[in-house]
Amino acid sequence: MEPPKRLPFHAPARHWAPAWLRRGVTIAGGIVVLALMLTFFLVLCVVLLCVGLILGGFVWWKTREIRRQLKAAGGQWQPREATPMRIVEGEVIRELHPDKPG
Repeated sequence: MEPPKRLPFHAPARHWAPAWLRRGVTIAGGIVVLALMLTFFLVLCVVLLCVGLILGGFVWWKTREIRRQLKAAGGQWQPREATPMRIVEGEVIRELHPDKPG
């Protein structure tokens, strides 16, 4: 039986740039990523503000007739008469028996 072939050892490749250049590229990349995140956040805030204003204006426009009617009534609005109910106040004590379900 033949011994397994060994793979040749290759020394790790040298870095493509000096440490100060790699550090500078890393810092610049981080600044670019932070600037993009800030831009995205600001655009998202503006879009949400516009959507909120549009929806608020829509609700305001659709309820203008109701506001006119309430203003014309001069505070004379009365709720519908409720069905008569009997209110019973008290406490309930429920005893559980092991031989009876529920």
